[in-house]
Amino acid sequence: MPPTETSFSLPGRLHTFVRALQNLHPLPKSLRGNLLGWSGTLVALALTTAMHIPAQDLLLLIYFIFLYRLSRQLWERFRPPYEVLMFLFYLFLMLDGFIIRFTSGGTPGAFLTFWHVIFLGLLGFVLTLQITTNGAGKRGQLFWFAFLLIIAENFIPDQRELLQFFFAALLFISVLQQTRWLQSLTRRECFLYLPLLLLFYNYLTGWPLPSLINMRHFADAELWATAPTYMFMVLQFQALAAAVKIPVVLVYNHARLSRKLWISGLFQSTFPQFMQFFVLSLLFYFLIAGWQANQLKWALIELPSAPPAAASDDGDSLVLHHLRGDTTITLPGYEPLLLLRPIPSEGILRLDPVLESDGNRTGAPAYFLFRSVPDTAGRSFQLLRLNRRFMKMLVAQRPPLIGSHLVSHSYDLPAWAAWLYRFNILTPQSGIHIFPFSLITPAPASPIAAPFPTIREEKDAPSVWPSTMGGALIIFGRVLAPMYNFELKSTGFYAFDIAFIPDASFFRSSIFRFALYLLGFYLLLNFFIIRRVAKLGAEINSMIVQKFNQLRQGVAQIARGNLDYRIHLEGQDEFVELADHFNRLGGELKKNIEEAREKERLQQELKIARDVQLSLLPKSLPEIPGFDIAATLQTANEVGGDFYDVLPIGRDRFLITLGDVSGKSTSAAFYMAQCISLLRFAPEFSTDLLEIVKRLNRYFTDARVDRQIFVTAIVGLLQTQRGELRLIRAGHTPPLRLQANGTGEVQEITSQGTGIGIIRQERVFEQSLQTVSIDLQPGETLVLYSDGLIEASRPALKAHAGGSQENVEFYTEERLKALLATLAHQPAQTILEEVLRDLHDFYAGHPLTDDVSLMVIQRVEQDKTSGTL
Repeated sequence: MPPTETSFSLPGRLHTFVRALQNLHPLPKSLRGNLLGWSGTLVALALTTAMHIPAQDLLLLIYFIFLYRLSRQLWERFRPPYEVLMFLFYLFLMLDGFIIRFTSGGTPGAFLTFWHVIFLGLLGFVLTLQITTNGAGKRGQLFWFAFLLIIAENFIPDQRELLQFFFAALLFISVLQQTRWLQSLTRRECFLYLPLLLLFYNYLTGWPLPSLINMRHFADAELWATAPTYMFMVLQFQALAAAVKIPVVLVYNHARLSRKLWISGLFQSTFPQFMQFFVLSLLFYFLIAGWQANQLKWALIELPSAPPAAASDDGDSLVLHHLRGDTTITLPGYEPLLLLRPIPSEGILRLDPVLESDGNRTGAPAYFLFRSVPDTAGRSFQLLRLNRRFMKMLVAQRPPLIGSHLVSHSYDLPAWAAWLYRFNILTPQSGIHIFPFSLITPAPASPIAAPFPTIREEKDAPSVWPSTMGGALIIFGRVLAPMYNFELKSTGFYAFDIAFIPDASFFRSSIFRFALYLLGFYLLLNFFIIRRVAKLGAEINSMIVQKFNQLRQGVAQIARGNLDYRIHLEGQDEFVELADHFNRLGGELKKNIEEAREKERLQQELKIARDVQLSLLPKSLPEIPGFDIAATLQTANEVGGDFYDVLPIGRDRFLITLGDVSGKSTSAAFYMAQCISLLRFAPEFSTDLLEIVKRLNRYFTDARVDRQIFVTAIVGLLQTQRGELRLIRAGHTPPLRLQANGTGEVQEITSQGTGIGIIRQERVFEQSLQTVSIDLQPGETLVLYSDGLIEASRPALKAHAGGSQENVEFYTEERLKALLATLAHQPAQTILEEVLRDLHDFYAGHPLTDDVSLMVIQRVEQDKTSGTL
């Protein structure tokens, strides 16, 4: 039996999957063909790749064709759970990782290449099933992932981090769209899967497969590097995307309405406030940092010239060198400066100390700010030693708005910063750039620092790095200068940072007080306006939840059968409209239920009436020597007004009647029952046909009988010895006589007669009647029928010629005569069945429009007689 635990959906899905696997045989022929074609193509692809046979492109195309056709068939038959496919994807990738590990020491052989291709094919197979399962049979995303695999050949091996990040983001978004399977998870499964997926993603980030893939440059890079890396990224992003999507699923599918509205309020008010505050603060920081960095940049460019200092300077004085030379310039104590290329306009020069006799250098490298000097030879420039005196002179030029120390140090740009720097949009006319996008930076190895004049002298460089920040600096402005070595080759960058290190004096400063005023103003604004608006939104949400709960309670009451429950809401919104519809719904449901019960009662009564009516008809026709009689009755509704009877009134005489009471349903059935009763008791008083009909008319013209009711009937007296049938046709359809001479002639027996119950004066009614005597010869047939046969109608099957507006077709007397002409020598029962069959074909599934009664009287030889119903 399948699991019945509703807290977890996975056991049920696994049970369905296992049951499908157990019913492998017989597989459809198309599925077997696609499965064999896919597996055979994969093996052939692996063999040709391992043996270096140039047929991979064609086999790869055939492989994808079979895979595309196979994926939907497998999904429709087995419906594999997504978790199983994800596990198989990880398993095949892990096995492929072992193969890549074995090949890390040398060139891969044919055996390892064969299995590597097999596992890559299996990974593609599982990925295709994942896409098909997530898309509920749709496979359009398969082409997108194949396209991503193609462009991965260019993005994955590329060393540029930005392009790799762009490709990873594109792949992650694509995988994020493949998380529709999470919609089937229950609440408990969501809470269970979330930590498991996060742990799995953390495990994948430390998995050694990427290092194995990137550790060697294979000749076939697409096979051994691009494809495995792509599959690994897909698996990694599957875990991450599922972990990201689960909280959304919890909110969408499992959170109560009040919680959903609360979360919606957070996204509509609180989160946007924080985001706006953060963005505004960041923009304000960039503005301040950019302005201060620009001031610092011009202070560097416009430093005043100072007289040259002695070479024996202790390193803490301001030293300015004005140099001119052709190829080599020597500064005392430093490696020679080689002028082998054009001198840059400005930058930082890094010179190492000269080597001692023992091969070691004494002292640290020296940094110089250099500037080109206009000269006819174009080889003159100034060097200004970067030391503490230089930094103090620099901070005295332009004090910052926010900042405590100026720090200079060599700096390696991160990849994102180098990308921004290469755009050169801030100061394209200068080699020194401002870079205001560094908020926090790690402490440099050997900085040169100086406090701004607002900081006391004792707050000097030794106390620059506060332990509370772990050695990091808060930057409010950065200037980057290109750095060159002794050959004037670029070796990176040198940074001048305006660092902010808060101390007691900062908290007493006016800028801090101003910031406090702004923060207080923001808090007041937030408390008295924004919070009030958000509270109003919360109250609206609470009101919505309250009205929704009232509607939900009303639905619950209706479900329990309390149809008198009413919802009372104030206002004129949509909830009040829904409540009004709900209240009307309760009354309508109650009314409909009562009507349904009444209808069911009436249906039951009609069923009883039908059974009573059918019980009044003869259950079987009497056997009449020399005659074969068949009769039937079909009602358009449950009950009707047609009737027939064959009543013996002597040894060789039979009273035969077939009639139709006007109207339909219960009233017609009621008077039909009275008519049959009167006919059956009439022979007790008289066997004269005219007298019997007159008695019937006398009853139906009585004042106590509904004047809207009348009866058409054929009342006949059959004398079997002579084969004579005397009949009176009281307004009924004329009977049809089938001749026995073999010509197929159908004769209509016409006679005058008025319906019973129409004329009250007995003498006038008697004069309107005519008694007809018919001598039936052996083989002749007389057919009695009601008007419901020839007046049967149906919607027209095609338009009539001439543009007639008629939209119905009738059975017609001509069609009946044509049919009877072909049945002249058939037994009575056969004639009856053929007429009914033709009538059924005419209706073509449409309901009967009127009651149909039919009687066939046929004179035969004595040994061929029979009585049937």
